[in-house]
Amino acid sequence: MGKSQHGGKRPGAGRPTKEKANSKVEKSRYWAFCVYPESEVAGWRDILRRNAVACAIGPLHDRDVYEKDVFSEDGWLEHKKGDPVKPHFHILMAYEGPTTSSNVLKLSERCGGTKFAEKVSSCKGYYEYLSHKNEHDKAQYDEADIVTLCGFNIADYGLSTAEVDRIIEGLEVLIEEKGWREYKSLMTYLRVNGMGPERRVARCQTFYFREIFAGIRREAEQVTQRVNPVTGEVMG
Repeated sequence: MGKSQHGGKRPGAGRPTKEKANSKVEKSRYWAFCVYPESEVAGWRDILRRNAVACAIGPLHDRDVYEKDVFSEDGWLEHKKGDPVKPHFHILMAYEGPTTSSNVLKLSERCGGTKFAEKVSSCKGYYEYLSHKNEHDKAQYDEADIVTLCGFNIADYGLSTAEVDRIIEGLEVLIEEKGWREYKSLMTYLRVNGMGPERRVARCQTFYFREIFAGIRREAEQVTQRVNPVTGEVMG
């Protein structure tokens, strides 16, 4: 049987492919999901208020288009480049501590939102995405239309110089406690434990931390060279 004239799109196809359940448990302080007006639960904003977690709701994205062709798993063209994306709201959640995707998905379900929660690495960056502030090739939305609930203030999620210094000091202590010798060990630990701000600082201070690890390895080599291979005693 042939494909439809509209590029092979199947009747009824069109649910975003990202609305698939997360395959593994992850933790993060920042998560995002979408709510489509066609499937929203009445009073979903009140549900977010009662949830008592700081969050920001973007303006209705009703002018987005697909940036490339999107195919189904079995090869059917579901969306052509330039096709309009169904109107939707982006919701950015800012938890006080790392939480799992399953907790976020439960909240999304109560709101009639997507079955996929996106782990957010930069709260400030995603907040700006709510209006496409730095996405000049996309439809622009008014930042003034962003709704914040439960005390969300984007100013709280930007790091001052003093805060960056405190994070660096904390990471130095962590490195000593863990006995790490490689930069990768630090970054993996921060990613697995959902320590977004710390990971961003470490990523921006790559040279500094690589020098720390290089010094740790040099010290270890010097100690090894001073150890008597027969007695195991440290010499001079």
